[in-house]
Amino acid sequence: MIASDSITHRDSPWRRGRCHALWLHQRGCCFHCGCAMPDPLAQRPRHRLRAGTSATIDHVLPRSLGGMEAWLNEVAACRTCNSAKADRLPLAVELWRLAWLKGDRLAAHALEPEAVLASLRQQEVAGAEVGAILQGDHDALAIGAVAVRIE
Repeated sequence: MIASDSITHRDSPWRRGRCHALWLHQRGCCFHCGCAMPDPLAQRPRHRLRAGTSATIDHVLPRSLGGMEAWLNEVAACRTCNSAKADRLPLAVELWRLAWLKGDRLAAHALEPEAVLASLRQQEVAGAEVGAILQGDHDALAIGAVAVRIE
């Protein structure tokens, strides 16, 4: 088997489903720059790895700096913005956008970055157990490669 043909963790069906759910929740727009991104499930893997506008999962608080791998810390971002952000800590404006995007649970803490981060850490267990639970018009749970609508 050739390495380029194998499914890597970054492009596994489960991860693409999770990215698709975040993409739906954000109505196909990058969290950072607002550009339109193609549907992650509609693109072939090799195109996803090259295109600058491809949707990726960005951890607002980077995992390398203690951020959790849970829905409350994840957003859909274009490959260009995600690469540019790298493993930097989020700015206050990014924390505010995250609070706004994720809903009222975090909105009260939006002006205090430390409180937002503390709230995200408290939600880690619930978010990790369930997967990617999204609220709003496009509520979905990413299970495998399928986004299932939650009523």
